[in-house]
Amino acid sequence: MDEAELNHKIWKTLRELADFEPNFLENIVGGFMQTSQQRLRQLEAGEGDTGELAHALRGAALQVGADAFAASCAALELHPDQREARLPEIRREFERAGAALASRLP
Repeated sequence: MDEAELNHKIWKTLRELADFEPNFLENIVGGFMQTSQQRLRQLEAGEGDTGELAHALRGAALQVGADAFAASCAALELHPDQREARLPEIRREFERAGAALASRLP
């Protein structure tokens, strides 16, 4: 995922909010990365409810404009029985989202 693949509308709003709070973007992106990494580890270990974890990951991804990652999570949310098959794509999209998000930080 490159910068162009992040949702521009979401990032415009986030940048506007960042004008009012120091370190806003760093906090949002850092929080997303930390909680998403934790939920991904749970998914990979088969801990917790797959559908609920996928739902939480999808919601977090949408909040930071990582639409491709959100779409991968939505597919798992709809088909939690396909966890093993979908995990590589979800991990890959998470890593791509992380790189794209990091490139947007000041």
